[in-house]
Amino acid sequence: MHQPSADLPLLDRVQRALKSPDRAWTATRLSGKAIHVGVDHKYSYDFLSDGRFVQSFSGPNPETFGNDGKNYWEDDGSHAVQKLDLEDRDRQMAINLVLSDNWLLSSPPVRLTADGDTVHMLLKETGQEVEIRVDPTTALPVEASFHGAEGTTSIKLSDWKNAGDRKLPMRAEVTTDGSTETYECDQVTAIKREDARTAMPAWGVTDTTFDDTKLPTLESRFAGKRHILVHPLVNGQDIGWFIVDSGSGPMIIDKAKADSMHLQTIGHDTGTGVGGSVESSTRVVSEFSLGPVTMRNQRFGDFDLAQITKGGAVPIAGIVGSAFMRRVVMTINWNGPVVKVFDRTKFKLDRGNWERLRFSGGNPAVYAGISGAPKSWYRLDSGAAGFLTLHSPFVKKWNFLEGKDTTASSSTGAGGTVTARTGKVKWFEFSGRRFENPTIQFSTATVGTFSDPYLAGNIGIDAISKFEVVLDFTGSRVAFLN
Repeated sequence: MHQPSADLPLLDRVQRALKSPDRAWTATRLSGKAIHVGVDHKYSYDFLSDGRFVQSFSGPNPETFGNDGKNYWEDDGSHAVQKLDLEDRDRQMAINLVLSDNWLLSSPPVRLTADGDTVHMLLKETGQEVEIRVDPTTALPVEASFHGAEGTTSIKLSDWKNAGDRKLPMRAEVTTDGSTETYECDQVTAIKREDARTAMPAWGVTDTTFDDTKLPTLESRFAGKRHILVHPLVNGQDIGWFIVDSGSGPMIIDKAKADSMHLQTIGHDTGTGVGGSVESSTRVVSEFSLGPVTMRNQRFGDFDLAQITKGGAVPIAGIVGSAFMRRVVMTINWNGPVVKVFDRTKFKLDRGNWERLRFSGGNPAVYAGISGAPKSWYRLDSGAAGFLTLHSPFVKKWNFLEGKDTTASSSTGAGGTVTARTGKVKWFEFSGRRFENPTIQFSTATVGTFSDPYLAGNIGIDAISKFEVVLDFTGSRVAFLN
């Protein structure tokens, strides 16, 4: 194979190495197999030279990602389709650009610089940097890496093959915080543009039903002073209380409960909690009923919840997370507590106003302001104690600890405990309400959700509970009622 001249600048050498002498294809399909969520799946990846793509995993944990030229999107296998934003969008953009060579287009959504044997790819919209390490002999990319809330993601590339006017990696290993997915393709073919079905699908969930004869109010109680618990049935059984947690992406079931119920395991994954990486298995729950809502054939992560509820008066059997909240409109009132769920296709807000939600790492975020920094996006976390925790990158960027009187503290959650400082700020405000001189935490964590560079911080129960909150995750909106 002809080697690009070592006298050329690195970017020129990489461009030449990735070129093939054939004519460009309108659309390209790679197909083969993948290890996805720890188990075997069929795999396909279609892309066009304008950046659009669709990447599909077919098997026990089906999932599809895509970009239709306007939106990055995900279909979780139940046709609960969502637009990807912030970290989730950047992750899929980076993976697609690297797998397709589209980062070297004439007008890519990135800025490129290089030094040594490394190309620095800066995503224009968010400023996220992806480092692409290049083989000094062949000038082909060997590994790309970038950092997010879930830790560092690396994409190892190998087994290059000609495909039209470019060379493509037939094998990729995508590793995030110790969890690796492998894409191994045995075919690469030219396809018609219309065969690459990149359009964002319509919401098409059929696994959830509402019983109109039941009241929307859920049986609920407090765990401690602020955390709210509800009482579902799992496969028809009462296994205990679940935390209502808007900051949890997946649905969670206690591992001991899952084992005692002999729930089927269909994969393994690594997630990210407050303290860092969290290992879990994917379990199948045939039926999850909460008030008037019944969900069927759902995937739950399992976790030893005794680790985070030790010493609590009420044992915790699970966590109600985003998968449930995306199928309903939920209202939460800490005066009581009172939790209600409604059919989102029929719900109308009778007072107040909707505000925008964005999602990063599967978690909802609201736009808020704090003294000493510009307005930014903050995770809305009904499962987090305290008032507010600023993420460590935001603390560092805006010098929040400089000259401030603080004391040592810590934050504990899934994955363990991380360090922080506690002190006051002049004010914090969201949804038109200003809180004067609140005591908050300034994270100094280097791992876990509080080191997330995409969001400024984490709004906890002490702040959220000042409102009655109306959550419409699928509509990407929230209302804070006084």
